[in-house]
Amino acid sequence: MSIELQPSTVKNFAAEAVTAWDPDPERIVADFKNLAYGLAKSYQFCGLPLDDLRQEALLGLLDAAGKFDPGRGVLFSTYATWWIKKRLLRAARQETKALRAISSNDLLENVPAVPEELAPDSRPVFELPSGLDENERSILTLCYRDRLPLCEVAKQTGLSVERVKQLRAKALRRLRSQL
Repeated sequence: MSIELQPSTVKNFAAEAVTAWDPDPERIVADFKNLAYGLAKSYQFCGLPLDDLRQEALLGLLDAAGKFDPGRGVLFSTYATWWIKKRLLRAARQETKALRAISSNDLLENVPAVPEELAPDSRPVFELPSGLDENERSILTLCYRDRLPLCEVAKQTGLSVERVKQLRAKALRRLRSQL
């Protein structure tokens, strides 16, 4: 048995769907939380815990519910996906900014400063703790004391830029573990 839909029936159904939009937050979360959680799970690589990602995804879902206009002819799930991803990407970006700031500040905060009158030139002088090999010491000195870009550090050390990044990250991990 097949049911044939007349064009007028489809139009009436679409019109009813437009007028039946209910932006009740509890209902939206109940109906679309699996969409939000699925998208959150795909962003686990960014370093945030899954629970935080799920919360951000639900906030994106609520953002979408508040801004959704059913008269535009777009499915809510499609519209919500955009807002959820936007919220997740913003959270990931804030997390990486925080991590970058922490790693740089940890390195510079825990380094004893030498008084200016004892310093041979105007550059800040700092001592690195033992436990770092010579390559790591020179890379950290060039990156943080001399503030050279990675390409310049690579030229001066005779290493590739990627290897300089790896050694810098390794040295920062070692320093953090000593703190």
